Amino acid sequence: MLSTSSDTTTRSLTQNTLSTLKYCKFFLFNPFHAIRSLPAWSWFTALSVYIAYTLICGALQGLIQGPHIIFTILLTPILSVTASLILSTFLYFTALYFFQKNISMLSLFICTTLSSAPNLFLQIFSGWIPPISLVGMAFFFTLLCVGLVENFQFPKTVVLKSAMILYVIYFTLWVINTIAFSTSLTSSF
Repeated sequence: MLSTSSDTTTRSLTQNTLSTLKYCKFFLFNPFHAIRSLPAWSWFTALSVYIAYTLICGALQGLIQGPHIIFTILLTPILSVTASLILSTFLYFTALYFFQKNISMLSLFICTTLSSAPNLFLQIFSGWIPPISLVGMAFFFTLLCVGLVENFQFPKTVVLKSAMILYVIYFTLWVINTIAFSTSLTSSF
């Protein structure tokens, strides 16, 4: 009796892992199509996949950009999960109060984490090619718009206008930060 339940649990875990890996592969090769149909993951699966991905990206970023590998390995997952939870909560209450839609917080979290995946990957190279951060954020906002419109039926014009405004703000802050950083470098010589 005990071995039957353990076999069932093992089989279920194996099937869950295989379907998760299959979706991740699908997302890797075609994120704009994959984001249109979110996977039915549990909180555990969604957090595990996202934390593993952010650990890998943080480790690679630490290896490439310098001696702070421990900080990037530790901080990247914490900051990324926190930011995705905050964004998911904001989108949940936006949907609830402005669009009168009661949607799954887990589905919103999955949508925001998958949308941020290309941005996290491109951040690995931001030390060498700083403008790649702008490309990563453009991917993030585009995937998020597609995910929100296709999965949750958010109004397309509102989502696109909001994303454009946020991207312009990000772009402006990035330019200001880049100028300030280059000015501080030249003044120190």
